[in-house]
Amino acid sequence: MKKKRGRRARAPQPTAKQHSPGHRRELSKREYIQAENAKRHRRQRKRRQRLVVLLLLLFVLASAVVITSAVFFKITSVQVAGDTGRYSADQVIGTSGIVSGDNMFSFKAGEVEHAIESAFPYIEHVKVKRKLPSVVEISVEQAQPSRAFLDSNGTYTLVSESGKVLETGAGKPEGALEILGISFQDISAGQYLDTSVLPDLNTLSQITDALAEWGIEGSRAIDLTDKFNIKIQYNERVSISIGSISQISYKIKFAKYILDNGLKENETVVIDASTPGQAVVKPVDTSSISSQAASQPEANSSSSS
Repeated sequence: MKKKRGRRARAPQPTAKQHSPGHRRELSKREYIQAENAKRHRRQRKRRQRLVVLLLLLFVLASAVVITSAVFFKITSVQVAGDTGRYSADQVIGTSGIVSGDNMFSFKAGEVEHAIESAFPYIEHVKVKRKLPSVVEISVEQAQPSRAFLDSNGTYTLVSESGKVLETGAGKPEGALEILGISFQDISAGQYLDTSVLPDLNTLSQITDALAEWGIEGSRAIDLTDKFNIKIQYNERVSISIGSISQISYKIKFAKYILDNGLKENETVVIDASTPGQAVVKPVDTSSISSQAASQPEANSSSSS
């Protein structure tokens, strides 16, 4: 038997519409670029749409806040808490400029606090608080004269512990620490002392800090007239000489030891702590001082006769 020959499969001949492999790659590259450009445009369009939506939402929220605050956050009460001292609560409220009916957020708390402290020297540590939905509370503290600076004319400039000037041309209040040797120019009540303008205030602060550090309380006066012979009047019987401000804490430490251990009862002395590392007790002859004071009127009477 004869085997039938099968027909051989022939490769399809390229027609006129088919292209070479190289030409197909060129079209694919161009199509890829076009597709990428289309994707990029779609992404940009989506981002723009999201931005527009976000801006609209922000606008709606801002409008809602404005409308809500205008309707619901009306001030119905302004209250003053704390000791106003020589001033009335109505004076404080009037100076604040906050009025019932205003919006709770129509003022800046810091500006109101500054205005009140400037207008009322004997008020400090002012805090303005919003108590939602409709109450404003102004808390104040009455300032107390902590230091009395002796002026050249014999009067005093009174200053609080925080450095606020309370009064000028005043008398010395009981319990205030008297300061000699520091004078002020062009200063008024309501201001705060500026240590950059008055460097002697830094010296004073170092002394008071050292006294507090070693527990020496109740000093009556500090004399800074001679910066190399600074004196502290502890009480009516005891004064402390510390020389310059150098090693002030070390000097006060030794003075403290003498105060606690080295004084006789009713003894009038000067504690010389001007040399770091030691303190010397120097008795004061009060009898000679008394005799000089007693002889002075006699001299005056003899001269007048």
